[in-house]
Amino acid sequence: MSLLKALKSPRFMVAIGVTCLFAFVMGVVIPCFRSYNPNVDYEIEAIKELKGIAEAQKRYTAANARYGTLEQLRAAGYLTDASRYEIPAARGYVYTITVKQAGDGEPAFFSATADPQDVSASQSSPRPHFYIDSTNSDVRVSYGKPANVNDLLM
Repeated sequence: MSLLKALKSPRFMVAIGVTCLFAFVMGVVIPCFRSYNPNVDYEIEAIKELKGIAEAQKRYTAANARYGTLEQLRAAGYLTDASRYEIPAARGYVYTITVKQAGDGEPAFFSATADPQDVSASQSSPRPHFYIDSTNSDVRVSYGKPANVNDLLM
């Protein structure tokens, strides 16, 4: 088959059409969506960081028989990128860890939250707050107020 015939074939035309559609979606539609919600990357990052903190707590507990504070996790090298937690705010979110050690018949417990750093922007268009704890490895979410154990699972 000659090159000219191949270029005129319906299969080739469909392939070109699909390629153009793909290029349009990747070049125009997706960037427009990202510009519509510029915080989406920070929110995804906050969820990943909370899951990383929960994993760090598991490793820290295995080595130390207790949960660690943010500073202890960082000092022990259990956080993947400790420089992010020095404020302890990163990429628009403030991270907080609450630790309760075992005692008086109650088990040890930790919770970690990621709250939007800019509260005034959060009030005008609510940004999500995230929560994770030692009882469940799933992240919980709340809009416009700090998340807790009673909020929706992601």
